[in-house]
Amino acid sequence: MRRLSVLAGSFSLPAAASIAADPGLTDGDVVECVAYLVSKSLISVDLSGAVTWYRLLETTRAYAREKLAESGEVERFRRRHAEYFRDLVQRADTEWRAQPTAEWLATYGPQLDDLRAALDWAFAPEGDAALGVALTIAAVPLWFQLSLLGECRARVERALSTLTAMADRDTHGELQLQAALGWSLMYTTGPARETGAAWASALQLAERLEDTDYQLRGLWGLWAVHINNGEFRQALQLAEKFGTVATKASDPADPLIGERMLGATLHFLGEQTLARDHLERMLERYVGPPNGRTSYASSSTSESPPE
Repeated sequence: MRRLSVLAGSFSLPAAASIAADPGLTDGDVVECVAYLVSKSLISVDLSGAVTWYRLLETTRAYAREKLAESGEVERFRRRHAEYFRDLVQRADTEWRAQPTAEWLATYGPQLDDLRAALDWAFAPEGDAALGVALTIAAVPLWFQLSLLGECRARVERALSTLTAMADRDTHGELQLQAALGWSLMYTTGPARETGAAWASALQLAERLEDTDYQLRGLWGLWAVHINNGEFRQALQLAEKFGTVATKASDPADPLIGERMLGATLHFLGEQTLARDHLERMLERYVGPPNGRTSYASSSTSESPPE
Protein backbone atom coordinates (compact mmCIF):
# COMPACT_ATOMS: atom_id res chain seq x y z
CA MET A 1 0.00 0.00 0.00
CA ARG A 2 2.75 2.44 0.81
CA ARG A 3 4.47 1.73 -2.52
CA LEU A 4 1.24 2.43 -4.38
CA SER A 5 0.99 5.81 -2.64
CA VAL A 6 3.32 7.30 -5.29
CA LEU A 7 0.42 6.95 -7.75
CA ALA A 8 -1.46 10.25 -7.85
CA GLY A 9 -4.58 9.19 -9.74
CA SER A 10 -6.36 6.14 -11.14
CA PHE A 11 -4.14 3.20 -12.02
CA SER A 12 -4.34 -0.19 -13.70
CA LEU A 13 -3.07 -3.49 -12.33
CA PRO A 14 -0.11 -3.50 -14.79
CA ALA A 15 0.90 -0.06 -13.46
CA ALA A 16 0.66 -1.28 -9.87
CA ALA A 17 2.76 -4.35 -10.65
CA SER A 18 5.41 -2.40 -12.61
CA ILE A 19 5.88 0.11 -9.81
CA ALA A 20 5.43 -1.98 -6.64
CA ALA A 21 6.85 -5.41 -7.54
CA ASP A 22 10.41 -6.50 -6.79
CA PRO A 23 12.18 -9.86 -6.21
CA GLY A 24 10.43 -10.16 -2.84
CA LEU A 25 7.01 -9.12 -4.14
CA THR A 26 5.96 -10.67 -7.45
CA ASP A 27 3.39 -9.32 -9.91
CA GLY A 28 0.95 -11.95 -8.63
CA ASP A 29 1.53 -10.80 -5.07
CA VAL A 30 0.75 -7.22 -6.08
CA VAL A 31 -2.53 -8.30 -7.70
CA GLU A 32 -3.51 -10.19 -4.54
CA CYS A 33 -2.59 -7.21 -2.38
CA VAL A 34 -4.67 -4.82 -4.50
CA ALA A 35 -7.65 -7.19 -4.30
CA TYR A 36 -7.26 -7.37 -0.52
CA LEU A 37 -7.09 -3.56 -0.22
CA VAL A 38 -10.23 -3.28 -2.36
CA SER A 39 -12.02 -5.72 -0.07
CA LYS A 40 -11.05 -3.54 2.92
CA SER A 41 -12.35 -0.38 1.14
CA LEU A 42 -8.86 1.16 1.10
CA ILE A 43 -8.78 1.15 -2.71
CA SER A 44 -11.77 2.02 -4.89
CA VAL A 45 -12.39 0.22 -8.17
CA ASP A 46 -14.12 1.43 -11.34
CA LEU A 47 -15.48 -1.34 -13.57
CA SER A 48 -17.58 0.89 -15.85
CA GLY A 49 -15.22 1.02 -18.85
CA ALA A 50 -13.10 -1.25 -21.00
CA VAL A 51 -10.20 -0.71 -18.59
CA THR A 52 -10.56 -1.48 -14.88
CA TRP A 53 -9.25 1.45 -12.83
CA TYR A 54 -8.15 1.43 -9.20
CA ARG A 55 -7.54 4.39 -6.91
CA LEU A 56 -6.29 4.85 -3.38
CA LEU A 57 -8.72 6.78 -1.24
CA GLU A 58 -7.29 10.21 -0.36
CA THR A 59 -6.99 9.52 3.36
CA THR A 60 -5.40 6.14 2.62
CA ARG A 61 -2.88 7.70 0.24
CA ALA A 62 -1.88 10.36 2.77
CA TYR A 63 -1.34 7.73 5.47
CA ALA A 64 0.55 5.43 3.08
CA ARG A 65 2.84 8.26 1.97
CA GLU A 66 3.80 8.91 5.57
CA LYS A 67 4.69 5.24 5.92
CA LEU A 68 6.64 5.31 2.66
CA ALA A 69 8.66 8.27 3.93
CA GLU A 70 9.38 6.43 7.19
CA SER A 71 10.56 3.38 5.21
CA GLY A 72 13.23 5.41 3.38
CA GLU A 73 11.97 4.14 -0.01
CA VAL A 74 10.41 7.34 -1.35
CA GLU A 75 13.03 8.18 -3.97
CA ARG A 76 13.29 4.59 -5.18
CA PHE A 77 9.59 4.33 -5.91
CA ARG A 78 9.14 7.89 -7.18
CA ARG A 79 11.83 7.09 -9.74
CA ARG A 80 10.12 3.83 -10.73
CA HIS A 81 6.86 5.77 -11.03
CA ALA A 82 8.45 8.38 -13.34
CA GLU A 83 10.14 5.72 -15.49
CA TYR A 84 6.90 3.79 -15.84
CA PHE A 85 4.97 6.85 -17.03
CA ARG A 86 7.74 7.89 -19.42
CA ASP A 87 7.43 4.48 -21.09
CA LEU A 88 3.64 4.70 -21.00
CA VAL A 89 3.37 8.02 -22.84
CA GLN A 90 5.93 6.88 -25.40
CA ARG A 91 3.66 3.91 -26.09
CA ALA A 92 0.64 6.22 -26.23
CA ASP A 93 2.09 8.14 -29.18
CA THR A 94 2.70 4.90 -31.09
CA GLU A 95 -0.77 3.50 -30.40
CA TRP A 96 -2.48 6.74 -31.43
CA ARG A 97 -1.88 5.79 -35.04
CA ALA A 98 -3.98 2.63 -34.76
CA GLN A 99 -6.56 3.13 -32.01
CA PRO A 100 -9.91 4.92 -32.32
CA THR A 101 -9.81 8.30 -30.56
CA ALA A 102 -12.35 7.46 -27.84
CA GLU A 103 -10.52 4.23 -26.97
CA TRP A 104 -7.14 5.95 -26.91
CA LEU A 105 -8.35 8.76 -24.66
CA ALA A 106 -10.08 6.28 -22.34
CA THR A 107 -6.75 4.48 -21.90
CA TYR A 108 -4.36 7.42 -21.57
CA GLY A 109 -6.46 10.37 -20.45
CA PRO A 110 -6.80 9.09 -16.84
CA GLN A 111 -2.98 8.98 -16.57
CA LEU A 112 -2.63 12.77 -16.58
CA ASP A 113 -2.44 13.27 -12.80
CA ASP A 114 0.40 10.75 -12.57
CA LEU A 115 2.20 12.30 -15.53
CA ARG A 116 2.14 15.64 -13.73
CA ALA A 117 3.32 14.08 -10.46
CA ALA A 118 6.19 12.32 -12.25
CA LEU A 119 7.30 15.57 -13.88
CA ASP A 120 7.11 17.49 -10.60
CA TRP A 121 9.35 14.91 -8.93
CA ALA A 122 11.81 14.72 -11.84
CA PHE A 123 12.46 18.47 -11.86
CA ALA A 124 12.62 18.76 -8.05
CA PRO A 125 16.08 19.00 -6.40
CA GLU A 126 15.91 15.36 -5.34
CA GLY A 127 14.66 14.17 -8.75
CA ASP A 128 16.31 13.35 -12.08
CA ALA A 129 16.29 16.24 -14.57
CA ALA A 130 17.37 14.06 -17.51
CA LEU A 131 14.44 11.74 -16.85
CA GLY A 132 12.20 14.81 -16.63
CA VAL A 133 13.35 16.02 -20.05
CA ALA A 134 12.71 12.59 -21.59
CA LEU A 135 9.29 12.43 -19.93
CA THR A 136 8.37 15.90 -21.22
CA ILE A 137 9.31 14.98 -24.79
CA ALA A 138 7.30 11.77 -24.61
CA ALA A 139 4.27 13.54 -23.13
CA VAL A 140 3.94 16.25 -25.81
CA PRO A 141 1.55 14.26 -28.05
CA LEU A 142 -0.74 13.53 -25.08
CA TRP A 143 -0.98 17.22 -24.16
CA PHE A 144 -1.80 18.05 -27.77
CA GLN A 145 -4.48 15.40 -28.11
CA LEU A 146 -6.07 16.66 -24.87
CA SER A 147 -5.76 20.31 -26.09
CA LEU A 148 -3.70 21.24 -23.01
CA LEU A 149 -1.50 23.63 -24.98
CA GLY A 150 -0.87 26.09 -22.14
CA GLU A 151 0.34 23.29 -19.88
CA CYS A 152 2.42 21.86 -22.71
CA ARG A 153 4.10 25.22 -23.27
CA ALA A 154 4.97 25.66 -19.58
CA ARG A 155 6.34 22.12 -19.23
CA VAL A 156 8.33 22.35 -22.46
CA GLU A 157 9.85 25.70 -21.50
CA ARG A 158 10.97 24.21 -18.18
CA ALA A 159 12.50 21.18 -19.90
CA LEU A 160 14.32 23.38 -22.43
CA SER A 161 15.73 25.57 -19.67
CA THR A 162 16.98 22.46 -17.87
CA LEU A 163 18.36 20.84 -21.01
CA THR A 164 20.40 23.87 -22.09
CA ALA A 165 22.11 23.90 -18.68
CA MET A 166 23.18 20.25 -18.91
CA ALA A 167 26.78 19.40 -19.65
CA ASP A 168 25.76 16.38 -21.77
CA ARG A 169 23.28 18.16 -24.01
CA ASP A 170 20.84 16.07 -26.06
CA THR A 171 20.60 17.90 -29.39
CA HIS A 172 17.80 15.74 -30.76
CA GLY A 173 15.82 16.20 -27.55
CA GLU A 174 16.32 19.95 -27.86
CA LEU A 175 15.02 19.75 -31.44
CA GLN A 176 11.87 17.94 -30.33
CA LEU A 177 11.26 20.45 -27.53
CA GLN A 178 11.78 23.48 -29.78
CA ALA A 179 9.22 22.10 -32.24
CA ALA A 180 6.77 21.45 -29.41
CA LEU A 181 7.35 24.97 -28.11
CA GLY A 182 6.67 26.40 -31.56
CA TRP A 183 3.39 24.50 -31.77
CA SER A 184 2.20 25.43 -28.28
CA LEU A 185 3.16 29.09 -28.74
CA MET A 186 1.27 29.21 -32.01
CA TYR A 187 -1.96 28.26 -30.26
CA THR A 188 -1.42 30.22 -27.03
CA THR A 189 0.20 33.48 -28.18
CA GLY A 190 -0.39 33.46 -31.95
CA PRO A 191 2.17 34.73 -34.51
CA ALA A 192 4.30 36.50 -31.89
CA ARG A 193 8.06 36.97 -32.21
CA GLU A 194 8.85 34.09 -29.83
CA THR A 195 6.75 31.71 -31.97
CA GLY A 196 8.92 32.35 -35.01
CA ALA A 197 12.08 32.12 -32.90
CA ALA A 198 11.11 28.66 -31.63
CA TRP A 199 10.39 27.40 -35.14
CA ALA A 200 13.63 28.94 -36.46
CA SER A 201 15.61 27.16 -33.73
CA ALA A 202 13.87 23.88 -34.53
CA LEU A 203 14.65 24.26 -38.24
CA GLN A 204 18.31 25.10 -37.58
CA LEU A 205 18.72 22.03 -35.35
CA ALA A 206 16.89 19.80 -37.85
CA GLU A 207 19.16 20.91 -40.67
CA ARG A 208 22.25 20.31 -38.55
CA LEU A 209 21.01 16.79 -37.68
CA GLU A 210 19.78 16.17 -41.26
CA ASP A 211 16.36 15.24 -39.86
CA THR A 212 13.95 15.54 -42.79
CA ASP A 213 10.78 15.16 -40.73
CA TYR A 214 11.68 17.99 -38.37
CA GLN A 215 12.95 20.15 -41.22
CA LEU A 216 9.45 19.93 -42.65
CA ARG A 217 7.91 20.78 -39.28
CA GLY A 218 10.18 23.78 -38.90
CA LEU A 219 9.52 25.01 -42.43
CA TRP A 220 5.78 24.62 -41.96
CA GLY A 221 5.89 26.47 -38.63
CA LEU A 222 7.81 29.42 -40.06
CA TRP A 223 5.55 29.45 -43.13
CA ALA A 224 2.45 29.62 -40.89
CA VAL A 225 3.97 32.48 -38.86
CA HIS A 226 4.65 34.51 -42.02
CA ILE A 227 1.19 33.74 -43.42
CA ASN A 228 -0.44 34.90 -40.19
CA ASN A 229 1.65 38.07 -40.25
CA GLY A 230 0.73 38.81 -43.88
CA GLU A 231 4.33 38.32 -45.06
CA PHE A 232 3.43 36.34 -48.15
CA ARG A 233 6.69 36.69 -50.14
CA GLN A 234 8.68 35.20 -47.27
CA ALA A 235 6.01 32.51 -46.89
CA LEU A 236 6.33 31.63 -50.57
CA GLN A 237 10.07 31.02 -50.22
CA LEU A 238 9.44 28.71 -47.27
CA ALA A 239 6.69 26.85 -49.15
CA GLU A 240 9.03 26.31 -52.09
CA LYS A 241 11.77 25.02 -49.79
CA PHE A 242 9.24 22.74 -48.08
CA GLY A 243 8.37 21.24 -51.47
CA THR A 244 12.05 20.57 -52.20
CA VAL A 245 12.70 18.91 -48.82
CA ALA A 246 9.44 16.92 -49.07
CA THR A 247 10.82 15.01 -52.07
CA LYS A 248 13.24 13.32 -49.63
CA ALA A 249 10.51 12.39 -47.12
CA SER A 250 9.19 8.86 -46.70
CA ASP A 251 5.59 10.01 -46.12
CA PRO A 252 3.80 10.43 -49.49
CA ALA A 253 1.54 13.05 -47.90
CA ASP A 254 4.39 15.53 -47.41
CA PRO A 255 4.72 16.63 -51.07
CA LEU A 256 0.94 17.14 -51.10
CA ILE A 257 1.20 19.39 -48.07
CA GLY A 258 3.83 21.35 -49.99
CA GLU A 259 1.43 21.75 -52.91
CA ARG A 260 -1.25 23.03 -50.54
CA MET A 261 1.16 25.50 -48.93
CA LEU A 262 2.15 26.84 -52.34
CA GLY A 263 -1.45 27.06 -53.47
CA ALA A 264 -2.55 28.93 -50.34
CA THR A 265 0.38 31.34 -50.50
CA LEU A 266 -0.11 32.12 -54.20
CA HIS A 267 -3.80 32.73 -53.51
CA PHE A 268 -2.90 35.38 -50.93
CA LEU A 269 -0.46 36.91 -53.44
CA GLY A 270 -3.24 37.18 -56.02
CA GLU A 271 -1.77 34.54 -58.35
CA GLN A 272 -5.03 32.63 -58.66
CA THR A 273 -4.25 30.57 -61.78
CA LEU A 274 -1.00 29.24 -60.30
CA ALA A 275 -2.68 28.71 -56.94
CA ARG A 276 -5.40 26.62 -58.58
CA ASP A 277 -2.81 24.48 -60.40
CA HIS A 278 -1.06 23.54 -57.14
CA LEU A 279 -4.28 22.86 -55.27
CA GLU A 280 -5.66 20.69 -58.07
CA ARG A 281 -2.43 18.64 -58.11
CA MET A 282 -2.80 18.14 -54.38
CA LEU A 283 -6.44 17.08 -54.64
CA GLU A 284 -5.75 14.65 -57.51
CA ARG A 285 -3.35 12.63 -55.36
CA TYR A 286 -4.95 13.12 -51.95
CA VAL A 287 -5.73 10.04 -49.86
CA GLY A 288 -7.39 10.47 -46.45
CA PRO A 289 -5.41 9.42 -43.35
CA PRO A 290 -6.28 6.20 -41.49
CA ASN A 291 -9.29 6.51 -39.14
CA GLY A 292 -10.07 9.88 -40.72
CA ARG A 293 -7.47 11.68 -38.65
CA THR A 294 -3.79 12.55 -38.54
CA SER A 295 -1.16 11.54 -36.04
CA TYR A 296 0.74 14.10 -34.02
CA ALA A 297 3.76 13.74 -36.31
CA SER A 298 1.95 14.24 -39.59
CA SER A 299 -0.37 16.94 -38.27
CA SER A 300 2.65 19.03 -37.43
CA THR A 301 2.81 19.84 -41.12
CA SER A 302 -0.84 20.68 -41.63
CA GLU A 303 -2.72 23.93 -41.33
CA SER A 304 -4.85 22.70 -38.46
CA PRO A 305 -3.94 21.90 -34.85
CA PRO A 306 -3.53 18.21 -33.94
CA GLU A 307 -6.88 16.47 -33.52
